[in-house]
Parts: sequence; structure tokens; C-alpha cells
Amino acid sequence: MFRTRACAEAGRGAQPAVFASSATAARCRGRPAAKRSCLRALALPATRRFGSPVQLRPQADVAVIPVLPANIGADFVRNRKRVNIGQERYIVSMFVDMRGSTRLAEARLPFDTVFLINRFLEAASQAVVDGGGQPNQFVGDGLLALFGLHADPATACRQAIRAAAMVASNVEHMNRQFATELQEPIQFGIGIHGGEVIIGDIGFRDHMVFTALGDAVNVAARLQDMTKALNCTVVVSEDVCNNAGIAPDRLTRTEVSIRGRGSADERLCGSGPGVRWLACSGRRRQRPAPSGR
Repeated sequence: MFRTRACAEAGRGAQPAVFASSATAARCRGRPAAKRSCLRALALPATRRFGSPVQLRPQADVAVIPVLPANIGADFVRNRKRVNIGQERYIVSMFVDMRGSTRLAEARLPFDTVFLINRFLEAASQAVVDGGGQPNQFVGDGLLALFGLHADPATACRQAIRAAAMVASNVEHMNRQFATELQEPIQFGIGIHGGEVIIGDIGFRDHMVFTALGDAVNVAARLQDMTKALNCTVVVSEDVCNNAGIAPDRLTRTEVSIRGRGSADERLCGSGPGVRWLACSGRRRQRPAPSGR
């Protein structure tokens, strides 16, 4: 309402009015000294006019559109570019987990442990950003990154795979930097999967975080867990490989079971510079139909 009037007046060559509270406007109206004092406090030119905050008298029905969800406060918006109230989108999720952090903590002071974990997360996060993704959540020594927030599925899949390779490069550089401080090089595992998920701000009042929810995110976490048993560095779903344009004949097919899915899924194995890659399909086994009584 206020913005409309200000823009309309500006279009006629007049300066937009300054809308103050009714008490302030009444106190300053007709009192040039008080008006100048108010304008100086607002860092506005002395030629600006004061107006009342209530400028319209509707003559018909008026539609009221909420600008913010009921649980969002003004303090939250001041520090954010936008409010994400929820939408469905194809997102590629990438989980990165540092290996051996518990053993690392047992042999070091807390400060040294936190320092090394933060350096690892910095190396992984920088790779995600350089690859076109967004670091989303940090849980202990692990990272969830999202790709496809502003890109199509094919581009998001290529970005995630490229970022995984850059994570390996950055961590290798970190291991060289701290070779004299580490008893053994820092290892890690990565799981990548894509699919339709829900993205939005989750939490309570000033404890809100933007994140992704859905089966595809859970599968990416399961694939990351599989890197330990399969003795590989990166596990990528077949869906991501197909969308990224990676030819399946370059990889060897075997079968694995994704925990929580109850399916025997196909995987594709291969190798890359400095890492061993493995790709898993996300096909579910069909459940048998319930037998009639």
C-alpha cells in the first residue's frame, strides 16, 4: 500500500513521501524544526514530506497476501536474501564423510582435532562451490552438499561428479600440507544420488536452516555408508551417471543391497584419478502382492 503510493507520486515528478508513525507525523507537521530533526535522524534530505501510514480507504474487497509464513520473524528476513517456504525440485545430494576422526581425536588436543576437521570441511566445501553446488549442512565431520538449486538435472549431475573429483584433489593437497603432523593420510567417502525432493526452510523461529528432504537424500547417505564396505572412495547412483552422460560400458556391473530399501540393486564399478569410483542404480525390487484369504 505504502510502496504503491510512493511509486505513483515519484512517477508524477514528486518525491516519495516518508511514512512515519501517526504520532511522529502529527508532531512534525507544521513544525519545521521538528521535521528537520526527524529527517536528519533518518538521513533523508530536508525536502522530503511526511505522510500518514494509513493512506487508502478501500471502496471494494481487498485481497491480503501474506508476505512471510506465520513462524518467520523480521530478524530472520533481515539476514537472508529470500524466504524458502517449500518446493519440489530435482536435486543431486552429495554426502562427504571424513574417515578416522575418532582415532584422530584420541591422539590430539581438542583444538588440533577441531582445526583439522575444519580444514577438511573447508577443502570439501570449496570443491562443492567450485563445482557449482552449495554446501548445505555440516554434521560432525560430514557435509551434505546440494546441486541443481539453479541448474537443470543433467547439469547438476555433471557438477556433482566434477565436485567429487575436486574433493579428492583438495584433500590430497591437504594431506601433503600436514604430512608431518598426520600419522596417516586423511581418508573420506562420498555418496551421490539425485531425485525429486522437497527443499525449504526447516526449523523453529530463529533456528531455521535451508535443506532438502526426501528419499533421494536418504539414498545418497546410504551410498556414502557403502564406501566403507566396498572399499571405494565415491559411490554414485546409476541415475546420476545416466543424466551426466557417462557411458555404462565403461564400468563393470555387480549387485549390492541398499540398506532401508529391501532391494538387490545393480552397481557399476570403475576407477578415476586418485579415487576408486562405484555407481549404484536406484531400482527397487517389486513387492509381492498380498495373498488373499
